Amino acid sequence: MDKTNITLIIQLLERVRQKPGMYLGNDVHAILHFMTGVNCTCSVFGLQRDEAIYKAAVIERGWEYSAKATLYQMMKKGMDYFHIVNEFFTIEINAWKNMLELP
Repeated sequence: MDKTNITLIIQLLERVRQKPGMYLGNDVHAILHFMTGVNCTCSVFGLQRDEAIYKAAVIERGWEYSAKATLYQMMKKGMDYFHIVNEFFTIEINAWKNMLELP
């Protein structure tokens, strides 16, 4: 596992969480497009988010892990854009941080 690249991914996700307008505009659906791009790029370079670790991160934050994206659960709950961005990227960051702890 390339811990240096995972650290860079975490740093990118932190920047997006802090300044979502700069990366995502104000469209909540852009979050999914952005993360799809990140995950595809990571995959090209041999880094893949461990789905079991991601599932644990989702559940740890109190969301249901299902085929329906967590983003849509947040929208259904009535969360506003900035709360959704913060929560969504917190889950992603936690999942990548947990991957750093793997042997």
